[in-house]
Amino acid sequence: MMKRCLSVLAATVAAFAFTMEFDSGGFSVEISRSPLGKPSPVGKNVTIRAFPHAFIDDQFMLSQGQPGLLLLGFSNQEGVKIGTLTAFIELPKSIELLGVAEGRKLIGEEAMGDVIRYAIDATPTKRSIKAKGYNVFQALVLTLRTAEAPGTRSAATYWLTNDAYTSPRRSLTLAVIPRIEGDRPRRFETGVHFTANCIALSGEALDEYARFYAETGCNAAMIYPGAFSQRLRQMKIVRYHQPGWLVNGCMIGTGPRPDNVKFQLKDGKKMNNGVCPAVIYQREQPYFDEHLQAPLRKILVEDRETDHFLCNWEPFMFDFKGCFCDRCRADFATYAKIGPEKVAAVWPDQVVEEYRDAWIDFRGWQNARLVKTIEQTVNALGREIGRDAHFAPEVHIKSITQLWKGSASLRQYATMAYADRIPLLNAWGPYPWQTVMRPYNYVRGYNLSTHCLTRDSVDYVRSQIPESRRPRLLGFPHGLQGNLWTTEPESMAMDILTYFVNEYDGQLVYAFPKGYDARYWKALADANSAIAAFEDFTLDGTADRGHEIAPVTPYPAPSPRFLKAPCGGIDAKKWADASMLQSWEYRLGERRMVAVANYWQRGECFATLSFKDVKRRGRYLLREPMAHRVYGAEDGDTTLTGSALRDGVTVHVGAQRFAFFLLGPAREATPG
Repeated sequence: MMKRCLSVLAATVAAFAFTMEFDSGGFSVEISRSPLGKPSPVGKNVTIRAFPHAFIDDQFMLSQGQPGLLLLGFSNQEGVKIGTLTAFIELPKSIELLGVAEGRKLIGEEAMGDVIRYAIDATPTKRSIKAKGYNVFQALVLTLRTAEAPGTRSAATYWLTNDAYTSPRRSLTLAVIPRIEGDRPRRFETGVHFTANCIALSGEALDEYARFYAETGCNAAMIYPGAFSQRLRQMKIVRYHQPGWLVNGCMIGTGPRPDNVKFQLKDGKKMNNGVCPAVIYQREQPYFDEHLQAPLRKILVEDRETDHFLCNWEPFMFDFKGCFCDRCRADFATYAKIGPEKVAAVWPDQVVEEYRDAWIDFRGWQNARLVKTIEQTVNALGREIGRDAHFAPEVHIKSITQLWKGSASLRQYATMAYADRIPLLNAWGPYPWQTVMRPYNYVRGYNLSTHCLTRDSVDYVRSQIPESRRPRLLGFPHGLQGNLWTTEPESMAMDILTYFVNEYDGQLVYAFPKGYDARYWKALADANSAIAAFEDFTLDGTADRGHEIAPVTPYPAPSPRFLKAPCGGIDAKKWADASMLQSWEYRLGERRMVAVANYWQRGECFATLSFKDVKRRGRYLLREPMAHRVYGAEDGDTTLTGSALRDGVTVHVGAQRFAFFLLGPAREATPG
């Protein structure tokens, strides 16, 4: 992130200074335009890469005195036989290796001058190594730490052997940045969705990593059960968990599942991965107690491995496929108010064609009853231990905007049919990602897509559900998904803060860190600090529009392609003319907070911020707390008149950055 020094000549000088630094913005990772990083050519054997940074800028940064997780992933593009697989890495002696996750064996450690060579047994990962992509979820996870001063640069060298084969050596630049600290929000939940291999730590690595997580200001996490989860529990960090048997609408309950509860297709065949929804909402015994309630009790009550269940809810693989069992036939007849004989005459072959709309709405009704049943079950279990526990489905964000009714698929799972009956709801999408090993996809204003959908979702939910019955909304901004989709630290932070200013109640980065280095943790920590500073405004304040913001430097329109961001569903007609410069205002007492976002990745912006509803003769204090900046007059007065504020103050927002301004009566003390 570049900073530059600008002489202040206008009536917007900072108090006690005639020069000041402005963060011009941009990215802290250098993703090349074409191709993205260094794509891996087809090798003659198994290949090894530091993921994802080998495909970004071949740098890995550590924050001083804090742990970082370096991932070494493997690919087998030629499909060769994998025998004894060993990974080697040479690290400077100043870089400590605190451990390798998942109990992977360190089979060699040899000092060689200024470096130490480590050998790690990677053979247990070989079943996960495929021809396409790298095995990120089973990659080797190395916990590193250094006490070196910020600015120190060195290099790591790594390679592998597969039986007698030795791969070419690769170099990875190592660099140190200052220690990372973020303020912890009191109310807005913020954290990350951990992948299993990134928390399967032990000993000092576990202790250091848990402490580091808290130091970034995170107060929540989506996490797998285990020692790391229990450590976060001790730190009073809210934990969410997704069992693999509590997902996607119909994949409910532990296995093995008896045939009589399985999801039935039109031809009478049963889906092994699906359960009839009626089995769940009718609490059919013994399946409900033995395969759902008892496993939930063990996780929540007996083992205390989570505080809530947050589960992926993408039932789209069941679209129009059923369930066509006798339970569902009876419930459909009752729901649609159609005589049982008429239903039986078309069941199952023609019922969807004959009663399409009724069938679609019935499926939504079933899903709503199922979700409410799971929520009631989880909440009752939580009360056994004095905890207000909840079940929150992770739904596509379009399903809570006005466009959901135009989708036959979304109608079958009708989020709005139960959103007023559960206290917590997670919405995911859009995902403005970059794909590794492909040319960089520059879309001007890419992350503006997140604003469009978060704003529309909040407005729609509020228009449909009274305040007393609205669920708390959690966001799921993009981090690093699958083994291909990455982003920049600052883009991730823009999404986090966009959820925040659009009045969501929390966010969990999906997924993280998966090999991301300290630059990404710093972006997360900085976002957390901003949230901690202003959360009372978004959560308690009143949204208003007493200000105007207008660019004074050249400022383009976004690329229309931002409307097609992956996993989106933006109302293109509504947002086609949206500006990349967006602002929000919240009033709390006599003060107001104005947040300004510049979604232009490659251009900073000077803009005029004016307030049309202040008293002309009044005196006000305008501050930019995160930048430690106070706006004042040419004579050095640190207050501004209402007339000056009506005329407008020149402010600055860096490329792909947020700026936060506080306006209040002049009697407020000037910060030091």
